[in-house]
Amino acid sequence: IMNEATYLACVNVAFEIPVHPGANPTHPASALGPQINKINRKFQNVLVEHNKHLLVHKAQILAAIPDRYLNILENDTWGYKDMTALDMLDHLVDKYSSVEPDDIDRNREKLSEAWQPEEPIENLWNRIHSDRTFAREDAKEEISSKQQCEQQL
Repeated sequence: IMNEATYLACVNVAFEIPVHPGANPTHPASALGPQINKINRKFQNVLVEHNKHLLVHKAQILAAIPDRYLNILENDTWGYKDMTALDMLDHLVDKYSSVEPDDIDRNREKLSEAWQPEEPIENLWNRIHSDRTFAREDAKEEISSKQQCEQQL
């Protein structure tokens, strides 16, 4: 997520988060049909902009984060409909923001699991890639290709 200063430097326009307009539009007591219609249209436009803003953030998160990290939040029927972008980010921070020594040990154990010949070889390559990425990005330890091959054999 880009901070305000970086966004401003990129597009030269301040970003304003669309505010939810409330449950219902408010009409003056003396409002007539055309005025009420105009207020209702304006209310609907603001509501649509607000909802688009929320959906874009959710879509960006879903596009950027592999399913395995968010699946626990997904409803079998409605998917992520009831989840907000903030719910997703909170879940990711709570669940994955810190790496404990046990996490590193579990990753090392996964690295040394033997590949079974009846298993597609792509599973092994994907596991190697995933484990090395975890080690490099989360645990801040580099695993060389040589180490990986030695552990797999």
